[in-house]
Amino acid sequence: MTRSKQFVLAFSLSILTGTVCATAATAAGRGEDRVNFKEFREQNLGLDRHAARQLFRESRFSDSANAGGRQEHARIQTIESFTPTIDFTTQIDRRLSSHTRQTNELGNSIRLKNGLDLDLTSNAQNIVLGKNLFVDGSSVQIKTGNGTKTVAAGSRVTAAEYLAVKQIVSGGTQTLTVDQSGRASGGSVELDSITSNSDKLRAANYVNAGNVTTIGDFSKGSDFRLLGDLSNYGTVSAVSGNSNARSGAIRADDINNFKNATITSNVDLTLDASGTINNSGTINSSGALTLTAGGAISNSGTISAATNVDLGAANVNNRGTISSASGNVNLNGAPDAVLQVNNRRGTISALSGAINLRDSSYNGSQNSYITGGDLFSKTYNMHAGQGTAYTNVGELTGKISQTGNAAHVVASTDLMQLGEVCLTGDPTFFNTAGSIVIDGDLTVAENLVVVASGNVRTADGVFVRAGNATDGFDITFIAGADFTNTGGANRSELNGGNTAGASGTVSLTGKSSKTGGSIILGSGSNVWTVATGAPFNGDSGDIQMFAFDGKGADGIAAGMIDTTGATINTNGWGTGKNGNISLIAAGTKAPDGIPLKVGKIWADEGTGNNADITLMTRSIIGSEKKALIVYDQNGVRTSTAFLKADKVNKKASLQINGTVDLRGTLSAMAGNDVLLNNTVNTSADAFFQAGHDIKVLDNYEINSTGSTVLRAGNSIGTATAPLRLITSMLDLNAGGLAIVTVFGNGSLGSTFGWYSGGALLVNAEFKTIDTSNTAIVSKGAIINAAQFTFGDVTASQFLQATSYASGIPNSSFQGTVTTPSLSLIAQGSIGTSVDRFVVPAGVTALSVQAAGGAGSAFIQSNSTKPLTVANVDLAQTLDVVARGSVVLDGSGFNQFFAKDISVQTDNGTLTVNGTITAYQSLSLLNTGAKGKIGFETNATVRTAGASADNIVISLGPNSVSAMPQPIANVMVTGSTSLTGAAIKAKGPTNTINGATKTVSINNGLKKGAITFGGNVLIVANQ
Repeated sequence: MTRSKQFVLAFSLSILTGTVCATAATAAGRGEDRVNFKEFREQNLGLDRHAARQLFRESRFSDSANAGGRQEHARIQTIESFTPTIDFTTQIDRRLSSHTRQTNELGNSIRLKNGLDLDLTSNAQNIVLGKNLFVDGSSVQIKTGNGTKTVAAGSRVTAAEYLAVKQIVSGGTQTLTVDQSGRASGGSVELDSITSNSDKLRAANYVNAGNVTTIGDFSKGSDFRLLGDLSNYGTVSAVSGNSNARSGAIRADDINNFKNATITSNVDLTLDASGTINNSGTINSSGALTLTAGGAISNSGTISAATNVDLGAANVNNRGTISSASGNVNLNGAPDAVLQVNNRRGTISALSGAINLRDSSYNGSQNSYITGGDLFSKTYNMHAGQGTAYTNVGELTGKISQTGNAAHVVASTDLMQLGEVCLTGDPTFFNTAGSIVIDGDLTVAENLVVVASGNVRTADGVFVRAGNATDGFDITFIAGADFTNTGGANRSELNGGNTAGASGTVSLTGKSSKTGGSIILGSGSNVWTVATGAPFNGDSGDIQMFAFDGKGADGIAAGMIDTTGATINTNGWGTGKNGNISLIAAGTKAPDGIPLKVGKIWADEGTGNNADITLMTRSIIGSEKKALIVYDQNGVRTSTAFLKADKVNKKASLQINGTVDLRGTLSAMAGNDVLLNNTVNTSADAFFQAGHDIKVLDNYEINSTGSTVLRAGNSIGTATAPLRLITSMLDLNAGGLAIVTVFGNGSLGSTFGWYSGGALLVNAEFKTIDTSNTAIVSKGAIINAAQFTFGDVTASQFLQATSYASGIPNSSFQGTVTTPSLSLIAQGSIGTSVDRFVVPAGVTALSVQAAGGAGSAFIQSNSTKPLTVANVDLAQTLDVVARGSVVLDGSGFNQFFAKDISVQTDNGTLTVNGTITAYQSLSLLNTGAKGKIGFETNATVRTAGASADNIVISLGPNSVSAMPQPIANVMVTGSTSLTGAAIKAKGPTNTINGATKTVSINNGLKKGAITFGGNVLIVANQ
């Protein structure tokens, strides 16, 4: 050490010793009325030793509660420089130093290796400001109470005053409110200003005063670390100044959050204490919240987060509330230590998630305990590892899951089930006063009957199986039943662990209990009536499920069956028989209006029979009035009476969510909608009946080897999601529109016809449709096929028929066709020159399209009513022979193209509207004695293209007389032949142009029988 440094040290020590006596005297005066730690410990037996020591220290050095703060140890630390001026209003320590110091109660300087003790509740002026704090050598004024206080190097200040000085000298403004005594009374402090690693005077212990907000901005640093304890009487707010910082941590020896105090965060927050965390106030996060402690976590206030709450400590003491709004609450300890969670008088809640006692990765041998209070969650998971997990609580609402060596649960709650069941004896289980939950695998070797006055449910992944090595047996689930038991004392309720056999009979009245009940199979669960071995040939049993309506049990609406995500299996082996399946849901109050939801059904492996699947949303009754339905000890129904479906529930829908594979017939009937959300495969018939709609929710299909019958009070399919079918026989009846797509080749027939109260669209472009023995009825019908043959067709608005693989001969319509508008689209010709297509009587609008190479249309109209021909697109010839007026309409969106056009009528008026184009010849003839030919305004008649030929327009008999010239409002150019009476034409100018071919116009009747409406163009070879 240099001589100068030795001198400074000696000088400093001589000054420091002068302050010892006064400080010590003050301390002695305060100690007269104090209790010692032993007495304090005896008064607070609920605290562990470390927490008790911390609270004892706080009470030992605090002022009275009315003073609003605590008088802590006087400590010293170091800041930066300043040269004092004169006449300051604060006390000046004449032992000037370049660094800020903190003194203890004796006035001695404290080593600052571990940082400053900053107690904002204290009025002790135990910090001496150093010169380095004041860069420009001037003084600083801070606001205190109702006035100001001027400080400089050597000034003694409180912790609150010190932070106010730092706020000013750092170039900012004073945001911390300091009262007249020097305590903090409001305002805010930034946490990074007292925890930064670059600050030699960062805080060791930090006490936040009431009404003061200490802000930690994780965008400035993701880890705020105190070298000592954090004690909070006000608000600690952990925030993120930008979107990049989504989490952060506050670390300290001990973290104490007192009554009415708050620690809050708008991002994921970690509170990490090497000692203990004690909370009597509120700790919350709008993201996730993690609390870890080397000692204990004690809570008598509120700990909450929007997502997960993670608590990591060997001891967790909760007398308050710990909750997660949308995530999980996770309770973890060290893998080599016992985990003790004392929840007496406390609540742990994760209503949208899980409460986890340790996590699934735990494989240690230490035990885990949670005792007392209530646990509210969707699920409660116990992970015991190689040890044992113990739970002894009050309310326990979550579905219990266990992993590891062993787990024990005691709860005072409505429903709690654990364990697996494997029975070779009596397989009948029932609960007359509530619900049955199957949380473990259930395997029996006889018929199985499970009956409850409430719900029947299985957990996810549960396997329920009735069968022996050679055959399967029947399974019956009945929920919400009213029943009597006549089997004596051997009955048994299904519960956790091994279940004693129940010997006796079950007698049902055929009515609902007060609550009714639902049957819900968990995701990944299985209900099988299949032999447990693999016999060469083996029969399967049947499965029946009945859910009675009622007011509901366990917070679940009654009368629902939901097997979504589960598998029902009644497969036979080899030549064995497949089992029948019947699911009847009577619910009227399902939250989404769908009381019957069906998962995967598998009943097609056995070749010995065709099984039946019945899905219904109807009420349930006994088949015989006042007769009991009785099942014996082996699960066999011994009574002649049985449960059956009764009245249709018009508001109930059913939804098929899983694949159905069936060797047999499927019947799905709902009072409201039938919703297809997966594929149905049947080797026989598929029957769907809905009071409202039959819909497909995705690109799924009904694949039926036999008939597919669709009946809906409203619609079948939609325009954006047509019902997709693979079938050879289709019968449909819809009160509204019906839109179906039929895939595959071969034929498509019908037994009962196709009826639609709205539009009908059947798209079967690879099928040969034959409905010649039945009828098609709709408002408007669009039918697409490879080719078709229809019987009676009634389409009150329109009929469009498409033949993708052939022409449309006249024989395609073998019955009576009633429609005002007919559109025919063919790959080949429509009619032939020797067997024209006869336009059905009543058709007033005709469209023909045959753009394929041989595409012609030979049309015969025998009606004297006007016929409009529009939307013509033919590769070859349009040849129309009519008995009445004909309108050729190429206006607007109506196209009108053909190679050759020949239109002839012997009565009425032949009218041209829009543009008519022939790529070769064009002939318009009206041979009627009183006929007319009219060209509407802007009408165009033309031949165009390399093969364009002449245009012939003729009315009545041929005339040899030249037509009078000039014709008013008509310009004639090129090669023309105009004979007979004059044309009547309106302006603007109309044009007759024989460009390179001839335009021949003959008016063999009276003057003006041929009319031009203005701007008419007739041009040959345009």
